[in-house]
Amino acid sequence: EKTENPGIPGELTQTLTLVMKHARVALTSELVTKLPLLVVEALLVALYSHRATLASRTGNDLSSAYANMRAMPSFSESARYAVSSVSNVTQRLNAAVAAFAPT
Repeated sequence: EKTENPGIPGELTQTLTLVMKHARVALTSELVTKLPLLVVEALLVALYSHRATLASRTGNDLSSAYANMRAMPSFSESARYAVSSVSNVTQRLNAAVAAFAPT
């Protein structure tokens, strides 16, 4: 699912534009103006992983999923130390994808 071929380049551009717009919505409740790259990376990976359901997600749903992602122990522990080991990154991204799973 995560490595599925997104199709022709125009479709990829449309998908990434949709992911970007939804990332902005998810971040509306964030009070800081500068986020660590690992948080932005996790958000974008999670949204892209659930791209098939993005069009039906509400702003409140996205903000709630973002807050849940940040609060998940598996995400916050791996994000706290910003270690880039394979297991740490995998744990962080898997937590992000789980937090944004449609309910």
